[in-house]
Amino acid sequence: MIARRMLCLLGCLWGSYITLSAQLNILVGYSAQYTQANTLNTLIDQYNDERPWLEDRLDQLNTLQGLNLGLRYRTPRVAVELGWVNNFSTFSASGTDPNTNALSERELRIRLRTYYLALENTFGKFGYGLSFGVNHAIIRTEKTGRSDAFNVMEPFNTSSRIFVSYTIDAGPFLFFSIRPYISIPWTSLDFTPLAEELELESFDADQQGNFPAIGISLLLFNGE
Repeated sequence: MIARRMLCLLGCLWGSYITLSAQLNILVGYSAQYTQANTLNTLIDQYNDERPWLEDRLDQLNTLQGLNLGLRYRTPRVAVELGWVNNFSTFSASGTDPNTNALSERELRIRLRTYYLALENTFGKFGYGLSFGVNHAIIRTEKTGRSDAFNVMEPFNTSSRIFVSYTIDAGPFLFFSIRPYISIPWTSLDFTPLAEELELESFDADQQGNFPAIGISLLLFNGE
């Protein structure tokens, strides 16, 4: 009986300690990553090759960068994050089409929005963790002959990030964290609508691809 009461008391004390020491923080930051967008880049290369008259060719997608926002619930050893990452990149091509003897222009706007849940173990200034995310890939285009930009494709897929972190004090009630990561996709994206919009002469029926990446996040969050 005494042992049971002691265990209950210890449990209450531990629960109170976690409650008092846990913190809900606001997180904001910047993310940049190098990605291997093989399927997308193959379509871009084919678009360029079929239009040798282009003076400015579409670039391949190699990097994405953007904004991080989220909430971070932290205990002395564990942190849970619920966040949003908005990475983007833009490319354009232009040249005089010999068939019409007129200027032809094309712009691609690539946006990868990720909604994620992450778990991080921390020890001192260091940490490591894993996230699971849902990605919304949006490719938008603007071209000669149409006055407005429009979405070509906007599919979803899933991915995870494995990361390590180094966090330091950045001022009163403020922390700065450097977080290198690897992004591993679990499901694919269908790029067939883009192949059709680019009016390629021929392409494989299977245009599945994704955005595996390595990158770094620079994050600020409040706390004590």
